[in-house]
Amino acid sequence: MKLRLLTYHLTLLCTAWLLLSACHDDTAGPATPVVGPNTYVRMQVQVASGRKQRATAAEEGLPRENSISQITIILFKGAEGGINAANADKVTVRAFCWDVQPLGATTYTTGSRLLPANMEYGTYNVLVVANANYAALDGHTLAEVRTQIYNGTPWANNIYADQSTAWPERQSDFVMTSAANAQIIVGTGSTHAGTANDAFTTTSGQPIDLDRLAARIDFVPDAAYLKTAADGTIYYEYPVTDADGSATSSKFRLKFVEPYNITQQSTLFEQSMAADATTQAPTGGVIYLGGESTESGTPRYVADPLTLHKGNPATTADAYNAFYVPLNRYNALPQNGAQLRTIYPVRQGNHANPDDPANPYYIVAYTAENTLSVALQQSNDVRTYATGLRFFGTYLPNGEESKAYDRAYDFDIRHRSSDTATNPNLALPLAYGIVRNNIYRVRITSIRRTPDNFNITLQIRVVPWQRYEHGDIIM
Repeated sequence: MKLRLLTYHLTLLCTAWLLLSACHDDTAGPATPVVGPNTYVRMQVQVASGRKQRATAAEEGLPRENSISQITIILFKGAEGGINAANADKVTVRAFCWDVQPLGATTYTTGSRLLPANMEYGTYNVLVVANANYAALDGHTLAEVRTQIYNGTPWANNIYADQSTAWPERQSDFVMTSAANAQIIVGTGSTHAGTANDAFTTTSGQPIDLDRLAARIDFVPDAAYLKTAADGTIYYEYPVTDADGSATSSKFRLKFVEPYNITQQSTLFEQSMAADATTQAPTGGVIYLGGESTESGTPRYVADPLTLHKGNPATTADAYNAFYVPLNRYNALPQNGAQLRTIYPVRQGNHANPDDPANPYYIVAYTAENTLSVALQQSNDVRTYATGLRFFGTYLPNGEESKAYDRAYDFDIRHRSSDTATNPNLALPLAYGIVRNNIYRVRITSIRRTPDNFNITLQIRVVPWQRYEHGDIIM
């Protein structure tokens, strides 16, 4: 990709605050008293369990990314895999919001909680929402649960709490939901009466795995190129080579790494769609908690609330409601550039990088899910919607300050490995995209000049906070 002067306008819209209401036991529900007054449950949940479902080992996450203060438990009867869309509106759910206590760095428990006396005995499916109170779903249908959309950033911004700390480092209270369906058996017979000491837990006896609705974007600067300007600001001065890799005296001073098309809207529980094996167009209904698939014979999209609406002229305005840091589609000059650059100047890496201990990374931004249809990612509108990073700095031809000029390079973030070293297969789902609970860690591997321009080569490692299968992607 060629580096070129870009005049896009990044507009910072108001961020949505995550308001956590206090949990309380809600005993409203079905009128038939069948459990009695002394039936208890105890739930345990865990973040970043480290399930090895892809080649790159999962990373546990930072303490504020793992912190949970409350969970909503959603219970419903019936085989989860067998409840289709036509029947989901006939299934009533029970929902309770309880505070939790930590058992370890990433594991939490509700302790023993008394169920309302009017609950029925039996086997229940369990879904969990962490750090958001959805007790109001009690008595609603499973169809309503499945179609819940979390509007706003799925974390608390706290951006004014400490102006000395980089913006993403102040974000916390990440909303999380079940990575898979779990089950619990409530009661052992029509006369069962339990105590707080023999509370029912999940049938597996294991904590319920949670995925964050957010993803994270990291940048790995090369520490060897760190420089300090006369005014005390820092930049990274990368060497520029010729197209054949031979050294030159030209340099590129990287000053800002700015995210664009950062989103703030998610389906509460992960949704995916099967794709036609030939056309890759989405087919059939939504698959709940089904995950992604990049197998060529059975591809499957992960879908955000607007995946199929992006690029449609009739719904373009609605699609943009999901962005709180959009790339300006009118290519206007950046009137708020100074404001954005107080937030996104390059910084020194402050987090250990397991892939490259000599070069720590820093967090650029968090974002909600953002995926595109195959048709859109093959179109000229891909940059209008794809989440990405803008690398902005100053190019010094032959190292000469008098000839220096500013350059910007935009990088649309890819989710899956490409078929070649430099080009993604845009005919398959998720070539570009952001999927929940992943870390997208980007670094510059080389900058090469051509007779009339120069290219930046980037590497992105898609790291699981918990799951998904990827290798390195070379840009």
